[in-house]
Order: sequence, then structure tokens, then C-alpha cells
Amino acid sequence: MTTSRRASRQGAPVVCTPRLEGRGARGAYWNSLSSVGVPVKASDRQLLFELRKALLHLHKTLLDWERAAYERVHGRASAAELLKVIVEDPQFAWLRPISELIVRIDSTVDTEEPDAIIDVDALLTRAREVVSPGESGSEQAQRYLAALQEHPDAVFAHRAVTSLLKTHPPRETAH
Repeated sequence: MTTSRRASRQGAPVVCTPRLEGRGARGAYWNSLSSVGVPVKASDRQLLFELRKALLHLHKTLLDWERAAYERVHGRASAAELLKVIVEDPQFAWLRPISELIVRIDSTVDTEEPDAIIDVDALLTRAREVVSPGESGSEQAQRYLAALQEHPDAVFAHRAVTSLLKTHPPRETAH
């Protein structure tokens, strides 16, 4: 794995993103997304970029809420301690599905191959799953619902993601 560099649109510092090396590794990654895919269109890239941005805001909002809950019990944590806790503590595990989706979208948007095959619908479906806290009863769903009930900023961030997803409804599949 190598690291690519790109500057943000606002002239912010350079951001490093992981990049898979070689066609074999990249091909295996793309195949893991879905067995059904099409070359990425510019409109799909833009949609995924907007979804990524909304998910990042949601993730940060939820992380801030969970951090406050953690610090109420354990006291204030330094940035290094917090990073370790986020990665290792089960209290933060429910945020990982959102983190993993953001990474998958990053990999899709950052690809330099114009003919890369991906299933955008699979990414949108996964986004719908991670922001639908209701029925599963999982720990992730329970914490997500608690955040929405207790933290108004989480409601606004959730709304931004769901509004974007509503503009791109799931496609009907032929049987």
C-alpha cells in the first residue's frame, strides 16, 4: 500500500489517503464491493463525494457525543488517549460501520482508473443501513438512536445524510 497526496479545495494542508498497489490488489478490492458494477460515472463520483462529506460530519458529531459520554465516566482524555480508546474500547465499536463505509467511499472516489468497476448502489444501500437505527436492535442501532434522541446536532447530521440518500432512491432489480 502506498500513500497518495492531494490538496483540499480550500487550500488546506495536504491530506494523505491510502492507495492500493497493483492491479491484483485493486481488482480484488473492487470485486469485494460487489459482483455487479459499472464504470464510475462523474455523477456517481460527485454523489459519493457528497455522501462521504455528509457521513464524515455525522461520524464526527456521533464521535463527539460518545466522547463526552466516555469523559463523564473516565475523565478528560488527551488526543492520544482518545485515539487509543476509539480504536480499542468497545464503547466506540458501534461507530466502526460508519468509519468503514467512509473508507470504502474514499477508495472509490480516489481511484485514478476511469474504468474502475464498482457498485454504487451497494455503497448507497450500505449507507442506508448504517443510518437506519430502528429495527435491528443491535448495539450500533441502540447507540445511534440514543444519540439522535440526546444530541440535536446528531439529528441535523443524520438528516443531511438521509436527505442525500432520498434524492437517489434504490433501483429496482430485475428478477
